[in-house]
Amino acid sequence: MVTEKIAIVGHQFNTLLIEDNHVVQQTHYQILRKIFKKVKITKVDTQLEALQQAFAQRFDLIIADLSLVDNNSAALVINLRQLPSLNPKTPLLIVTSYDNSLIKTRCLRAGASEFLIKPLSKKSLENSLKKIIVNKDFFIS
Repeated sequence: MVTEKIAIVGHQFNTLLIEDNHVVQQTHYQILRKIFKKVKITKVDTQLEALQQAFAQRFDLIIADLSLVDNNSAALVINLRQLPSLNPKTPLLIVTSYDNSLIKTRCLRAGASEFLIKPLSKKSLENSLKKIIVNKDFFIS
């Protein structure tokens, strides 16, 4: 079954992908390539690199692993949301293997748009993105 790719005419989705496991990172990268018609993906391994990239450029979407080598909490969400360079409407999706309601609540309260459980499938990411784009006044930088 062929599915239509997400596209906004004349726009390339600038996406920050934060994942320290390179196999998982590559899988998420491939999923994003299948979902978006035009996408630029910046891949980073640590919270520090993520903050540096989010400070240096504008992103339309951020997808982050919750458990990184230099961070293992909702602090990543808080730190990203506190950056003056990050638009408050920028969707921030947390992808984690921790299926824990307390962690999920902390992340959502800190400013995460969605909380997804690994392994991430194309369908789950696509559904989350469509929900954000349709229901959350999606912002294009």
